[in-house]
Amino acid sequence: MKSLLFIALALPCATVDAQVYKCPQFHPDKDHSDAPLTGARIMWGEKHGNGWLAGVDSTRVKGGLDSHYDFGDRGWLVCVYDFRKRSERKRPEDAEWWIQLDPKLSQCNLQVRDAKPGNTGKSTASVTALCK
Repeated sequence: MKSLLFIALALPCATVDAQVYKCPQFHPDKDHSDAPLTGARIMWGEKHGNGWLAGVDSTRVKGGLDSHYDFGDRGWLVCVYDFRKRSERKRPEDAEWWIQLDPKLSQCNLQVRDAKPGNTGKSTASVTALCK
């Protein structure tokens, strides 16, 4: 009986592997493909909803910011882009690109890095979300 209990305890529990999400350097919509990436945030709930999350344990690091997010049922990585001609935007969400996170995930570490100075015409940031 003791060996059976040991085997049951030694079996791995169902876990979610860490996943990596990255924002595209330029807005993926062909009509806005010249809009560079400027930042990102993690949201929860419905797409384009109001499930704002505040990153806890945000830390300034060389070249950017690391923020930790915990969230509920449905998480999103929201990539934010700079539209040089504001008239190009029909709605505020046009400057965003929403990437749905795996529903099994419940936390992310968001790494936002500034591009190196002198990258004229190139994306001004890089964004990586490490989620589990």
